[in-house]
Amino acid sequence: MMNLHTRSNQGAEQRPFRTIAHRGDVSNAPENTIAAFSTSNLYDPNVFNRVIEADFLKTSDGKYVVIHDTTVDRTTNGTGNVADLTLAEIKELDAGSWYDASFAGEKVPTMQELFEHCANNKITLWFDNKISNLDSDDAKAILDTWINAGNRLHNLIFFSSENNYSWAGTMRAENPSVRLGFFVNNNKSVSAVVSSVGAYSKPWIVSLEKSLALTYTTNISLLKETFDLVFVHTVVNGSEKTTATGKSPDGILSDIT
Repeated sequence: MMNLHTRSNQGAEQRPFRTIAHRGDVSNAPENTIAAFSTSNLYDPNVFNRVIEADFLKTSDGKYVVIHDTTVDRTTNGTGNVADLTLAEIKELDAGSWYDASFAGEKVPTMQELFEHCANNKITLWFDNKISNLDSDDAKAILDTWINAGNRLHNLIFFSSENNYSWAGTMRAENPSVRLGFFVNNNKSVSAVVSSVGAYSKPWIVSLEKSLALTYTTNISLLKETFDLVFVHTVVNGSEKTTATGKSPDGILSDIT
């Protein structure tokens, strides 16, 4: 399995370049569905090698679901805000037909369902938190569900963006050993992100928005001084992948294989 848990010493053998499946294998299945987390590319050591990124929101009845947008409009046959719909209502929706008729009937997964899928298939998960006002109850629920599904803690990496870096502290308060990731999406934060996460011991992974990475190689060099691993997100075509690779990050978050 791909090793996302150690950083080589200076002068040690060069680490392999890693490609993380952004919302699953979206080149071959609808995003953030079990189908997208189950293609052969997910298990190929030369492609995604069992590492995925997925997004999480809460329903009106407090259940956790795997979906990126705050509404269900784009990726299902329904309409409305995720936060205004119950889990039962969301489970009635078709999350596959918008992508291709062959995926008709695909459902929006619950957090529990995806965590069990990860455990059964030895998948490492980048948990991209979209939950507003994440609190200690959420942190406990996320970590308990992950472990109780049969996963190892170090195979979960909890990601925050600039507007919610403090949620990393909420997760660390629940379990000091939880792995953390930070998305950097604007140029100002490239220089500020190191101090922003200074309160959290053992910084883990940072992912730099591609326009900042592809234009400014120094941004990657700066972040490598503090973080264990530096990635670029989100690569959507071959040209971007080639350019990103040339900037020497540790890997990319990608929509393509």
